[in-house]
Amino acid sequence: MSGKFRMTIQKKTSAGIAVLILILTLIGNSFVYQYCYKLLVGHRSQQDAGITSQCAMGVQTVLQDTQFLAQNIAVSPIIQDFLKIPEPDYYQIETMNQEIKNMIKLRLYIRSAVLICRDGVYWSYSPYEDYFKGLLNEEWYQEMAGRNQCYSRIHPIKIAKERDFITYRCYIADSNTPVLRTGELLLNLDAAQFDTVMKGFFGDDRKYLIYDGEKGVPIAGYMDCPEDIGSALKEGSKSKYIEGCYQTEYRDGYVTYQKLEPSGWIVAAYTSKEEIERDAEPIRRFFFLYTPLTVLVVGMAVFLYIRQIIAPVALISRAMQEFAAGGKPELSIRTGDELELLSCHFNDMVKSIDEHVKQKIQDERIKKKIKFDMLMSKIHPHFLYNTLSSVIYLARRNGDKDIETMVKSLILILQDSMAAYEGQITAPLSQELGIVDAYGAIQSYRYKDKFEIIYNINPDVKGAFIPKNILQPLVENAIYHGIAPSEESGVVEISAEQENNMLRICVSDTGVGMEEELRARLITGVESRDGGVHSIGLGSIRDRLEYLYGENYSFEVYSEKGKGTMVLICIPYMEEPADESGGEKKDQGEDDV
Repeated sequence: MSGKFRMTIQKKTSAGIAVLILILTLIGNSFVYQYCYKLLVGHRSQQDAGITSQCAMGVQTVLQDTQFLAQNIAVSPIIQDFLKIPEPDYYQIETMNQEIKNMIKLRLYIRSAVLICRDGVYWSYSPYEDYFKGLLNEEWYQEMAGRNQCYSRIHPIKIAKERDFITYRCYIADSNTPVLRTGELLLNLDAAQFDTVMKGFFGDDRKYLIYDGEKGVPIAGYMDCPEDIGSALKEGSKSKYIEGCYQTEYRDGYVTYQKLEPSGWIVAAYTSKEEIERDAEPIRRFFFLYTPLTVLVVGMAVFLYIRQIIAPVALISRAMQEFAAGGKPELSIRTGDELELLSCHFNDMVKSIDEHVKQKIQDERIKKKIKFDMLMSKIHPHFLYNTLSSVIYLARRNGDKDIETMVKSLILILQDSMAAYEGQITAPLSQELGIVDAYGAIQSYRYKDKFEIIYNINPDVKGAFIPKNILQPLVENAIYHGIAPSEESGVVEISAEQENNMLRICVSDTGVGMEEELRARLITGVESRDGGVHSIGLGSIRDRLEYLYGENYSFEVYSEKGKGTMVLICIPYMEEPADESGGEKKDQGEDDV
């Protein structure tokens, strides 16, 4: 009767676990497949964005080089002198034409140039023919009328044989009188060269396109161009930004594209769902084979495991009865599952007192090690401080003032950090201004003549105590996010004054400012897309002010794109330092914004 009962448990347990394994395997593999598929799509999306960005950079390089070449031709003394000749002779035309050929001969993508002045049209391929003069009556040239530094739509030119070209146009001004236009220059770019550039990035099996966004026509590439491609290649609410490119849904896939300025061209690559499914086919095959094999192997293993589980149960039951009778049995079960663990715990009960003592000794050792590690963490900054002092001595002995100044500033910041570790949560305003000076001195070597820090501080408030390390992060934000991205130098202004019983501190810059979305991210601590070591969240400063002053403070950020940013802080005016017992680690962690 007893054996039959155990057999029933074995059958029920095996069947139940087998069904459970089947269900869990199917559900689990389904989720894993979906996750792997999303990872694959995300990786493909980033890969497409990276390749498109590189290709766009290559095309942009060609366009920029074309503009640079046109400027060099326009200011060439030979060209300038030629444009001043009313009726040039054969020798003068040949000299001018040879000058242009010499300047464009190393550019494989520029096949010819055209100089237009007065009634003359001089084509570098054949300056004495009227062939190109007739082309100027065509629609592609008429579209460029009145526009300087622009590109035409694609059009044919016959050089030995007819090929497709894109013409770049720019006016030529007199070198002595820039407002006087003396002619215009046309550079004919071989459209096939753009296909070569794109094919080098995308390969032969991808659909790619260079599209003129202004004219709404394709320029080069291997991609179908229905009427809806123009609307798809526009930045809209459905587009997402990835690594400098935009991606939007198109047909059964998506288009990755990047717009080139100022030409208005768009470099785009189309990825179809068929391509994504083709990439996912190995994963799909793996799971189709993996799922039934898993169920089969695990099902067989479960049946064997159940047999091993049932046998040790009787041993455990007898040992428990013996233990209840006052004996000290010792189990030896090697099943490799929970029953073996249960037998080990049963054996551990006999030695519980001894194990408890051993555990206490081990805990004491761990505590001593933690205390020693904390002591060593305090020693390291002092060692770094002494080492930097030696660097100052060597710099002073060698007469290197820049290194001495920079290391002194670093030591000042290091000493301030050590003070924060020792529990100083506030410091005089004058001391914090010194930290800002030290930080500014260090950054001035990186951004030479890029920024200036000015102070508008009421002398009466320099002794007021403020939270440590709130000015330096604000100045750092102003430099990295405000002034550094600007093409011009800027000013960071720090002002402080007392209003009634409050201290009003303002940090402003004349940098590039920010959009409302970026301003909100900085305040809430959500980093921007370039969130490296310079992306300092203002949310931690706001949280620290709230922790110290409750609701008795204000923290406001004002910014306007292109005009700068201002951070305004109002806190209670304090003439005595604040103290927080045991707060040294917390403050230090918050200062490492």
